Amino acid sequence: QGATLRYFIQQPKDDNRTAFGRVMDILGGLLLFWLAGFVLLANLTGKTGVALAISLPLLPVEALLLKKMLELGEQRRQYRRRLWSMGQKFMEEVLKMNPQKEFIPFVRNILAGLPGFGQVKKRSAKVKEGVDLESVFKGTPLAVRCVFQEGDKKTTHDDIQDFAGALIRTAVKKAVRRGVRIKLANRYRLMDMARQAGLGAFQVSEPVPAAPVNAVKEKFAATLTTLVDSACGSRKKAKSYFLYGLLLYGGYALLKNQTLLSLVYLSFATLNFLMCAGCLYFGKTLDEI
Repeated sequence: QGATLRYFIQQPKDDNRTAFGRVMDILGGLLLFWLAGFVLLANLTGKTGVALAISLPLLPVEALLLKKMLELGEQRRQYRRRLWSMGQKFMEEVLKMNPQKEFIPFVRNILAGLPGFGQVKKRSAKVKEGVDLESVFKGTPLAVRCVFQEGDKKTTHDDIQDFAGALIRTAVKKAVRRGVRIKLANRYRLMDMARQAGLGAFQVSEPVPAAPVNAVKEKFAATLTTLVDSACGSRKKAKSYFLYGLLLYGGYALLKNQTLLSLVYLSFATLNFLMCAGCLYFGKTLDEI
């Protein structure tokens, strides 16, 4: 959740590059992809000509991988802009609330919408002031205090002390024997909790606008996305690709005298190493999205 919280805190920057600048960045990225593969092959084979002959046919694959990386990056930027906008709208709604009549019930609704929370209710008469809500989280009694701080004011040491004192005299005495855990949730964590619960400004999630494409391009893009996601959609696959690459490179090392067959082994070893790198990058990116 650290990445998501960062989207609420930091306003996303606009892409001020020109169309020509974007094209140059793409070509530069493709050149770096190719150079990396070429240098790797040249070091493995010790022959520049062989490395060039193998790396050039890999250019289309590298171009597809780069295109997928750029698409995922744009999706992440649009997702970040949308979360920032929703977070600002969320804070506007919260600041208009009455601290006692509206804010506490709002927090109660957020907790009730999160998985693991049950029986979220206002504090009972027997509970000392300092606790606003009572609940059960995965079988453990839970007490919540809602502090409505305006401006840059922060929760003080005395606030936490009062809350801890109230906990000792509440229905959570069983939890006290195991040690009371107090976790602070600031406005940004409250935003993320509301996002997960689908409340407030996060109730309506508009789809990310997409550029119009014809049916053939759309079908091709969908097929390519499915192919890349299935091949590189998880970081767990990186280990398998790396091990297969080592085995294939071992076959190349044993068959160096048989030029054609050894080059086949080397080509597939390089492809597996590239797939390993793709899994490490795409798996992380997809998880963040």
